Amino acid sequence: LTTSVLYYTVPGEDFPALVRRVTFKNSGSEAATLDVLDGLARLEPFGVNAGMLGAMGRTLEGWMRVYNCEDESIQGCYKPYFKLSASTADSAQVQMIVEGNFVLAFVEGETELLPIVVDPSAVFGQDTTLTVPESFDSVEQIVTEANELKASKTPCAF
Repeated sequence: LTTSVLYYTVPGEDFPALVRRVTFKNSGSEAATLDVLDGLARLEPFGVNAGMLGAMGRTLEGWMRVYNCEDESIQGCYKPYFKLSASTADSAQVQMIVEGNFVLAFVEGETELLPIVVDPSAVFGQDTTLTVPESFDSVEQIVTEANELKASKTPCAF
């Protein structure tokens, strides 16, 4: 199996975008079936910076939310929007945060979007180092069975 990864920006748009294109090529003589999770083990939403992570740590998670996954009739989250629920500044006036990040995934040549896993526990279980995918049996199992948390937790995007 040969894997290649290409990163590039999307020119000519009124928003910044980074594309990660992953290609798998079966270099063997036998057919292969893959069950793949690819993405970010941690996604820090717009507005979070290194200083905040250092000073506030896990407290910052209280403001983290994943939106656009509310439709219970659809299994999986296909167009998640990651953002802070409000300003984290220590002031008497709460400011709404409207900026955020989104993630989309698809297979080239197909028209359907792939579901995005947003809760790292669905993949890593109790492993908070995010190195061993203890809960990963199959992508389908995660999408259909996981009860993913979408608030007050640092999200992932697989």
